[in-house]
Amino acid sequence: GKEDRNLASFPAFSVESLLTGDFAEGVETYLKDQFAGRDLLRSLRVSLGKIGGNRLENGVYLGKNGQLLEDIQVPDSANLAANLEAIRSFAQSGQDIRVTMMLVPDAACILSDSLPAFASVEDQTQLFGMVQRQMGDSVTWIDTVSILNKYKNEKIYYKTDDRWTTLGAFYAFQESAQALGITDSVAEQFASYAVSGSFNGDLAAQCGAELGDSEEIDIYVPTLV
Repeated sequence: GKEDRNLASFPAFSVESLLTGDFAEGVETYLKDQFAGRDLLRSLRVSLGKIGGNRLENGVYLGKNGQLLEDIQVPDSANLAANLEAIRSFAQSGQDIRVTMMLVPDAACILSDSLPAFASVEDQTQLFGMVQRQMGDSVTWIDTVSILNKYKNEKIYYKTDDRWTTLGAFYAFQESAQALGITDSVAEQFASYAVSGSFNGDLAAQCGAELGDSEEIDIYVPTLV
């Protein structure tokens, strides 16, 4: 395979190699090998870290069953306050616009059972509750934590990425429909289709683990009624 040989060194430049194309070909081989070698070394470093008991790599927890979970960050208090005030000001501006608000929790909040032993993350549920209290009646609040907790045994988050899957997003939409003014049931009005079977997300690249995992990406489209 691509790792079963020595990595290419940067090619020596000469007018002859430039004219024959050997230099450009050598640079391409060098770049390919460096990226391949980088992934190999990072995977090796993560594997050694696992043996040594390290379960947090570059801000990513190496969870159970290959689940990667980004460490929950506490937002800057000044920026958070300013953003909430802007939303509240808009919602109370007197315009006849219904404002509905949801915050999407990180996987580490919902899939806490997948965190490695002794992992300690911020309580995002408490943060969301604080935001809900501060917004008060100015917005219609969507409790995404309660919604997603009902489906936590399904694949509502990618294993290699920090985003929820389209299934997770669809569940949130389905259960928020009434609050959004949609009176009809949406459960049977959409069908999912796979558009990719080779997705490997940002968390895998960030921590160097599960780089070989391939995940499916689905989309939801309206069914013909």
